[in-house]
Amino acid sequence: MYGNAQISVLKPLMITCNRILRSLQDKSREYPVSLLYSNYNTLPVNLLFKFVILTLVHRCYHNQVNDCLPCVIRDMFILNRDVHSHNTRSSSQIHLFHNTSNCTGPYVLLGSVIWNNLTESLKLCRSLSAFKKNLKVYLGQSDL
Repeated sequence: MYGNAQISVLKPLMITCNRILRSLQDKSREYPVSLLYSNYNTLPVNLLFKFVILTLVHRCYHNQVNDCLPCVIRDMFILNRDVHSHNTRSSSQIHLFHNTSNCTGPYVLLGSVIWNNLTESLKLCRSLSAFKKNLKVYLGQSDL
């Protein structure tokens, strides 16, 4: 729940995490924050939330046989080609459901929007471990 909060609400938590990482690594205040997180192979709180959401979307998108996701979760992210009967330019993107009545609605919409904005090379990465590795690098370099 914390990850979807506004950045102004998360800022005190992020500052505290930065201070902890600085003290653990014995670095000065001038040391870049991005390097603090990359040295520990982690992400700031706001990006960590997006990382978890995108990992779930990846598992649903590629729907691997040995993945034991329940069908309710697996069917949360549907491709446009499964919704429209005609071919569209965005047929391989995840359909954006704006009118959802259940409690997962905002997370489904957020996950769909972020996924659709990823690079094609990330979206096409079928291996979950390779996707996670590349996604951490991508999120560490850009702020979605």
